[in-house]
Amino acid sequence: MRPPVLQAGAAGNLCPRRSRRRDPDRTPKDRPVKVSDLHASICHALGINPNKEAMTPLRRPMKLVDNGKPVAERFS
Repeated sequence: MRPPVLQAGAAGNLCPRRSRRRDPDRTPKDRPVKVSDLHASICHALGINPNKEAMTPLRRPMKLVDNGKPVAERFS
């Protein structure tokens, strides 16, 4: 049994017919979630500190999440 996988992609310009039909009012009005917030939520769910810095192979620090906050509503 394989573990679940989260995939993301953008087909905005690759499929113009589909994007023309898309309803512009489908965006959330009350609390839109940014990508960095999603990353911070995933780190929080896995028990990883989202503010941690990892070292790249070139020995440069890299933030795991760039200015993201976990979505508290998902974990209440």
